[in-house]
Amino acid sequence: MDAIAAQLREADSAQFFATLFIPEDKRPAVMALRAFATEMARIPWLVSEPMLGEIRLQWWHEVLAGERSGEAVANPLAAALVQTVETYNLPVAALQGLIAARVEDLYADPPPTLNDLEGRLGECHSVPYRLAAMILSQQASAAVADVAGHGGVAEGLADLLARWPLLLRRGRVMIPQDVMAQYDLTRESVLAGTAPEATRRALGHLAALAQKHRAQAAASLAGLNASEAPAFLPLTLVEPLLSRVERTMPDGVASLPQWRVQFDLWRASKRDVARLF
Repeated sequence: MDAIAAQLREADSAQFFATLFIPEDKRPAVMALRAFATEMARIPWLVSEPMLGEIRLQWWHEVLAGERSGEAVANPLAAALVQTVETYNLPVAALQGLIAARVEDLYADPPPTLNDLEGRLGECHSVPYRLAAMILSQQASAAVADVAGHGGVAEGLADLLARWPLLLRRGRVMIPQDVMAQYDLTRESVLAGTAPEATRRALGHLAALAQKHRAQAAASLAGLNASEAPAFLPLTLVEPLLSRVERTMPDGVASLPQWRVQFDLWRASKRDVARLF
């Protein structure tokens, strides 16, 4: 588990530090789940061409399907993930849906519609929160779906906006086509930078949507069981990240300093469930 913790800390320190607030007996399982989700997010950034990414993502799909049991045993993260799925009876289909959504990240085409983007972000970001809550509570509350669903989409939008310049350098325009049409934009004009004000307004459209989803997630917090609350601690970072995005968008990469991440997570861990973020 030390290797998995180190992997998660290097890839996503916020998720790593948030996992330290998980009860000790459940921490290895949540660590494995989050390390897996982070690894799936990294693959599109690590490969030089989409086919190489598809091969790596397909390997993980087959691990979850039980088709790579020998290889999985030799991979610490794969072995821990399989054990977590079996121990807590997590839905394999949800994890495979996350993998399928990351396949789309390998390609440069903008999502057709805003609903498509929200659905993709839900698969990538909401699923890990929902499954973490399942690990922490044998009887998941009805509010888990809303907090994970809206919170995950808010987090995904914030992450997209925070890394906007990096995405552009890779030729990826994540503004949905229907949103671009509202602002008379095309993928080509966004990449060329010929319509900076319209691009800024389109990104502001996504930022406002992120705030809306964050508020909807927050409104559902009161329905969570206290035992489920630690699963959602990383969502407390969405609002401060969006504030940074507003100051740097569209030309700068937004990030939170490490001290702010750790302080905000610690402070949120002391709050009542209904005021988690």
